[in-house]
Amino acid sequence: MPFKGFTQDDFDIFNLEGYQSRMPRLRAEITPKLKELAAALTPRLIEATGLELYPHVALHMRRTVNPPEETWAAFARSTRSYKPFVHFRVAVNRNGMKVVCFVEDDADDKGTFAANLKKNASAVLKLMKDHSEMRSFDLLDSAGHARNDLKKKEIVAFSERLAAVKGQHASFGISIDRSDPRLNSAEGQVETAVVCVQSLLSFYRLGLNRGTKL
Repeated sequence: MPFKGFTQDDFDIFNLEGYQSRMPRLRAEITPKLKELAAALTPRLIEATGLELYPHVALHMRRTVNPPEETWAAFARSTRSYKPFVHFRVAVNRNGMKVVCFVEDDADDKGTFAANLKKNASAVLKLMKDHSEMRSFDLLDSAGHARNDLKKKEIVAFSERLAAVKGQHASFGISIDRSDPRLNSAEGQVETAVVCVQSLLSFYRLGLNRGTKL
């Protein structure tokens, strides 16, 4: 099935309160579209990045009480799973879309990512300054909002925390508000996701091989 695109009504599903109200709607209406999106995006991402990427769609099978605040299609270098590896996520939530480079708190790539993030703190700082829409979703401001205005010492401290704290994950990415005209069509949503992944490619490379220099 071709990707039909997410609508304002789709984003509104995430405003439904409670597991019994939200989760069935997510599975019936959002998950099928994520599968369509993954099918459409995978060849585009491979072409745009030169990486070997395989699609996975989050199913949230372990959730029985609290519904997810967002759900996503993930793209990783393994056909079997994505959580052990640094990966891209193209997510949808009540605010629109979000494209992130993500490292789970128990990922096999976590140590490599943390070491390379620390080593490349200055380059990461420059990357984020050059892309004003890019955010850390772990280093937040006083109101709990994702930040772009990071300092080198904050990136270094976060990389050290990532290496030392078992429950710490890493998420760097770009949010696209539901009112953004780029999301007005399925083609626009696919193209926007491709552009965002290209912008985040340096973060992905931090998780691949120790000693990576950006």
